[in-house]
Amino acid sequence: MTIPVYDSVAFLASDTFAVFNAAGDSFVGAFAPGLRLRADCGTDGVLFGTVASSSHDAETGRTVVATAMDGGAALTANLAEVLHGNDVPESLCAHAALHAPGGRDALPAASTGVSGLVSLASAVETQAGASAAKAVTPAGLAAAVKGLITTNTTIYVATTGSDASGDGSSATPFASIHKALSSIAGKLIASGMTVTIRVADGTYSISSTITIDHPDADKIQIFGNTSAETTVPISAIDTTAKTITVTGNYTGSIQVGDIIGLIGSSTSGLNGAYVVSGVSYDGTNTVITCSAETIASATVGGGYVVIKACNRVIVRVVDINVFAINKPLKSIQGIRFDCSSPTSYNTPFNIAQPLNQSITGCIVKGFGRALRAQMNGIGSLYNFVSKSCIYGPYAESGGKILLNSSQITIIDSCSNTGITSYDGGFVRSLSSYTIMRNNAANYSPALNTFGNNASYNAG
Repeated sequence: MTIPVYDSVAFLASDTFAVFNAAGDSFVGAFAPGLRLRADCGTDGVLFGTVASSSHDAETGRTVVATAMDGGAALTANLAEVLHGNDVPESLCAHAALHAPGGRDALPAASTGVSGLVSLASAVETQAGASAAKAVTPAGLAAAVKGLITTNTTIYVATTGSDASGDGSSATPFASIHKALSSIAGKLIASGMTVTIRVADGTYSISSTITIDHPDADKIQIFGNTSAETTVPISAIDTTAKTITVTGNYTGSIQVGDIIGLIGSSTSGLNGAYVVSGVSYDGTNTVITCSAETIASATVGGGYVVIKACNRVIVRVVDINVFAINKPLKSIQGIRFDCSSPTSYNTPFNIAQPLNQSITGCIVKGFGRALRAQMNGIGSLYNFVSKSCIYGPYAESGGKILLNSSQITIIDSCSNTGITSYDGGFVRSLSSYTIMRNNAANYSPALNTFGNNASYNAG
C-alpha cells in the first residue's frame, strides 16, 4: 500500500474520514473509487475496506472519503492512519468477499500440511508449548528457553524453610524435596556439574509421591545429614552372623560368634547406648559401650539401633510411595523412611524403568516393600536397613536388586519375606555382610533356587 501523501487524517463518521495537508491540496485522485483501504483504528484494530467516493472541500481544504468497509465494519474515533492501494496481498485477501478486480480467495489457516495464514504465538504460549497452530517468534523463544546450570549447585531443604518464600539457599531454604526438585525442573545441568539437594535434620511428612523424571537426573543427588559421623546402620546381631566391619569416621569390628549387647539408656533424647573406647566381657556377652559416638534407638530398649546420622533426616508417610524413579538420581543417601499404614505395594523407592539407582546409608521402616525394582530396573543397595516391612527388597517383572558385597545390609522383622524375587526378578546377596533376622521367611524362592515364575535369589 502507498505511504500517505497527506499530513493528517480525521474521523468523520463510521464510513467516512477526511485527509488534508497544510496547503489544503486535493487528494481525490489518490482515493479513486474501488481503491483498497487499510484503516488503523488504534486499540479498536486494523480495518480493511474500499473507497466508495471522494470529494474535495475547497473551503476547509480537506478531501472527504466515503468508504465501504469489509464485513460491515465501522471506522472509530481512534482512527490514526489510512493506507491505500491494491498492491498488498493482505489487502487483496481481505477483499476476497467482494471479488474486486485482481482479488483472490482468502488463504486458509496454515498447518503442517497446508500453506496459509498463521498467527504468532506470545512468549507465554511459546513457553507453554500448547498452541500448535501458532508460529513462535525469536522473542518468544528467548523467553521460553530452558536455563542451564553451569556450576555445582546445592539446594537446601529444612523443616524451618518455606516453599512459598524460600529460594533454596542455606539462608532461606525450601521446606520440601518436592519444591527443591521443581525449582530445577525447567533447567538443564551442564556436563560434569552436580546439583545436590541437602536435606537438614528433621522429620518431613509428605502426602504425594515424588516423581524423578528430570532429563539430567543422573547429575542430581539427594543427601540427608552425612557430615562427620558415618551413616552406616547396624543392629543387634545373633551368633550366626559372620564377621562384620563397620567403616566410616568411627570404626568397630565384630568377630564371628560375638553377641553385641546394646543397652537402652535413660538419658533424655538418646534412648540408646554410649560407645566408648573398648570392649568389655561380662561372662555371657561381648558388650560394646561408648561415649565418643552416640548410638540412637527408635525407642527405649528398641529392637534396632543405627549410627545417629541415619536418624537425623526422616521422611514420614502414611501409605504412599516416596520416590517414583523414572530417571536415575546420582545418589540417595543418609535418609530414614517411615510408613505408618503400609499396603502390600507401597515403597520408598519404586524403580519401574530400565535404569540403575544407587541407595546408600538409608533405613526403611514399616513399608509394604523396602524397595521395589521392576521392568528391568536395578536397585543397588549400600549400607541399607529394612525394618518391620511386609517385604524387604522385592524384585519382579525383570527387575534386579544388588546388595553390595562389601557393605552391610540388614533385613529385620519382615512379616512376609525378607528378600523376594518374582516373575523373572533377580536378587543378588552374595555377601557375608547381609544379615537376615526375625523375618517370617528369609527368601522366596529359596537361595540359589529358581522359582516364583523363573525368578532367582543368589546368596
